[in-house]
Amino acid sequence: RDPEYNDVIERESEALKNAIYPAPKLYFTGEIGCLSYSCEEIIIGSAVGKFRERAFLPEVVNLTQRLAREKESTIGDILDLFSGIDFSGDREYVAVATELQRRKGEKCSIASSHGDLTYKNIMEKDGKVSIIDWEEFNLRPIYGIDLVHYLVRIIHHGDINLDTDNSLQFFVHEAERLLFGLPVHFTQRE
Repeated sequence: RDPEYNDVIERESEALKNAIYPAPKLYFTGEIGCLSYSCEEIIIGSAVGKFRERAFLPEVVNLTQRLAREKESTIGDILDLFSGIDFSGDREYVAVATELQRRKGEKCSIASSHGDLTYKNIMEKDGKVSIIDWEEFNLRPIYGIDLVHYLVRIIHHGDINLDTDNSLQFFVHEAERLLFGLPVHFTQRE
């Protein structure tokens, strides 16, 4: 496929071309036969690793603060994107959608997002950090979703018997504890 129509190459290229965060340089994209490719800087270092992910939380907060809120929308506009899909058999989705429907007039920010920010995608060498694997880069309807994703990976408690409310309560408590003292500037709604 032409690189312009290969969504993985296109997303990663877009992220790297406009990098305001530590990321590999994009040299060029191309095509050989039906194979699309991108030529990027090689990042030398090691992945942060599961046991050091808490230490890199300030870097994730910094990255999240630097990714832009692209435009304003409403929760209702986001819900409309799912209007043709039948989720009636999914209790959790129905519960969340019901709550969001109640708040459909509230504004939300569409924002740039890495899409898979985990300790495996943070490289470090000599105190310098680079974020790799930008193929899931996209606009998402939740500003700060990368930070939430990262926190979920840190906080996961492994108790599958907790219901949604108790899991969320545990997550919020632990997130507040981990983020205490870090320069997180989200609105309460976010």
